[in-house]
Amino acid sequence: MEQKRVLLIGGSGQLGRCIMDQLSHFPEVQIANPPRDDLDIANHVQVKRWMSNPHVTYDAIINTAAMHDLQACEDNFDAAFKVNALGVQNLLDRRPEGCHLYHISTDYVFDQWHLGNPTGSIDSGQPPKPLNAYGRTKRAGEILAMNAKRTTVIRTASLWSKYGSTGKGDRNFVLNMVARATDPDSTAAIAVVNDVIMSPTYAPHLARALLFMVSRGITPFVTHLVSDGDPVSWYQFAKAIFITGDYESALKRLVPCESEDGGIPRPRYSALANDSTQIRMGTWQSALDSFFDERAKEQPE
Repeated sequence: MEQKRVLLIGGSGQLGRCIMDQLSHFPEVQIANPPRDDLDIANHVQVKRWMSNPHVTYDAIINTAAMHDLQACEDNFDAAFKVNALGVQNLLDRRPEGCHLYHISTDYVFDQWHLGNPTGSIDSGQPPKPLNAYGRTKRAGEILAMNAKRTTVIRTASLWSKYGSTGKGDRNFVLNMVARATDPDSTAAIAVVNDVIMSPTYAPHLARALLFMVSRGITPFVTHLVSDGDPVSWYQFAKAIFITGDYESALKRLVPCESEDGGIPRPRYSALANDSTQIRMGTWQSALDSFFDERAKEQPE
């Protein structure tokens, strides 16, 4: 199979690290993984320097970089726009001829209330309607990508893995719940919202899918990729985490609650429907099994 040279943006983040972990399964893919200090996509000078090397070219770019802390995006819209939108344009302006951009986007470009059927998962044909600064800046990045040739927008949701998100203190929901469950000094109730429905996505599942797409030259215009399995509320997901991890005490302390009014608006229903017939993602339930199996092996005896 033809060798593919890929530039990975955001390789130190959760998804980027999972991509590097999965790379051994795709020997036909070679990845350049520059640190953020060397290649910040919001810095057009750095992008130009990386893309102007006449001795190095790329068949594809995987852009996983994003400013996704909701409060930070609200507090500094300009900074979020520079990364989530203008950073995409910087890549498009400087990428080599024939290079395909795979741009990672989010379920937060949607608002469930405009769908008409809030119990059905959202496919890629539904019109976006973002509710907050993060969603609006990510939607702007989508539009820039969609207005260019040789681009694929990939929307995903609620990523989790053993690594956590660098933009959220190296945590994600699963790691947060594990920390709550294993805190020996905590006996407090664990309240988790039960009125926000989403598609929990195991980052290694998405990493494998991205590398498969690159290696096979699969280039849809826009697609949704999340772990298989029924959409759940965060409360239901927490319950599955505690059951799978055998955290009996935490399970007894888990209580459902409703989202608070006010604050940063976010979709109450943003479950995405996979719409690629060429990619199998694996269920989030099986991912939890694998996560805790691996965690058990890493624990000292």
